[in-house]
Amino acid sequence: MRRPAMGPGFTQLGLTLVSPKRSQVSVSGRLDIVVDNPRRAQLIAVAQESNTLEHRCDTNRERTRITCELPSDGRYIVMLYGAAGEEARSLPHIGRIFVNSR
Repeated sequence: MRRPAMGPGFTQLGLTLVSPKRSQVSVSGRLDIVVDNPRRAQLIAVAQESNTLEHRCDTNRERTRITCELPSDGRYIVMLYGAAGEEARSLPHIGRIFVNSR
């Protein structure tokens, strides 16, 4: 129940969430998400603040590390999108993490 909310698309892509281990985390301005990505699926993440502002997160495609620089203190929802092969043209929602930035 406390794990991040990853949808079926996450496991279908062969992804394993390494960190964070909780669905809600507290950070100081930056969230690092680590995903084992053996099939090298294309992933993006977007941090949404108050359902209005969006901040694109940086992604590395090896052992995928997604870094979200959060510009201010507040509550965010980091939305994960991903696909492999031909599907990579449109990236469906595959999970989310709730973040409190202090």
